[in-house]
Amino acid sequence: MRVKALEKAIEKLNEKIDEYNTKVSIMRTAEDKAYYESLILALEAGRAKLVREVEQHTKGEYGF
Repeated sequence: MRVKALEKAIEKLNEKIDEYNTKVSIMRTAEDKAYYESLILALEAGRAKLVREVEQHTKGEYGF
C-alpha cells in the first residue's frame, strides 16, 4: 500500500507542476516568473525523489 500512496503523491505533484507551468507561461513580471519557476524546480526535485523511492519498492516486489 505504501507504493500506492507514493504514486498518488507523484500524481498530485505532476498536477501542481502543470499548474505552475501554466502560471509561468502567463507571467508578466520577472519576479512572479522567478517565483513560480523556483516552485517548479522544487516540485520536480521532490517528484524525482518519490519516483526513485517507488522504483526501489517495486524493484524488489516485481524483480526488475
